[in-house]
Amino acid sequence: MDFLLAQLNAFTYAEWLLVVVSFFTSLLTVVAGIGGGVLLLAVMLSIFPPLVVLPVHGVVQMGSNFFRAFLMRPYLSLEIFLPFTVGAFLGSVVGSQIVVSLSDVILKLVLGLFILYLVWLPTPKRAGFLPPNLRSVMGGFFSTLASLFVGASGPLAAAFIHRSSEKKEIYVATHAASMVVQHGLKSLVFGLIGFSYADYALLMLFMALTGFMGTYVGKHVLLKLPEHVFVFIYKWVITLLAFKFLYESVVLLV
Repeated sequence: MDFLLAQLNAFTYAEWLLVVVSFFTSLLTVVAGIGGGVLLLAVMLSIFPPLVVLPVHGVVQMGSNFFRAFLMRPYLSLEIFLPFTVGAFLGSVVGSQIVVSLSDVILKLVLGLFILYLVWLPTPKRAGFLPPNLRSVMGGFFSTLASLFVGASGPLAAAFIHRSSEKKEIYVATHAASMVVQHGLKSLVFGLIGFSYADYALLMLFMALTGFMGTYVGKHVLLKLPEHVFVFIYKWVITLLAFKFLYESVVLLV
């Protein structure tokens, strides 16, 4: 108990801010379908260096998404989730070999353009683009690979998963479960290359707990939200996030 109190007393105002922000970003992710992880990442990057943010953010998001997936488990689509998991595993294997060698500029540019392509072009059912299973495998592979470099690649995974989901509840449940796998694999990769999670254990625990609370509140809002309103919010939130990636890539180039 004394050790715990000492750790809590050592918390900075910035760390307590992250605990509060975790609640609101988790709520946002449930209601809008996406966006909370990117917002949380942006706040964390203003406090910690990237080499700390990426692994810590991964663990926090894994916990938050696990609770969201648990609450929404009746709506989980295994037809989307299982192929996504296969792709995520392959992406983590490839990513672990090149985690320090890919240009952040190029990755964000490609990520932004590809999200816009997936969100705004005709759906595969009309365009005959990719069969659902292959689309899910590709979504798992590319989003997990990207997550090792930009931290929050949830928008990319969402763009794949949303195309295969008939209802907002199916999308939110399946995206959450897929993010548990993705962030779990990412956290494992960073652990294997030497990151010390023990130094940030209490912060991650508190952020995960407030993330759980935000998810619980967000679920009740989501179930009352009309489908067309959800689709409208989702499309414009993810579009703004894509433009954010494009803007950052241009700034880095300049």
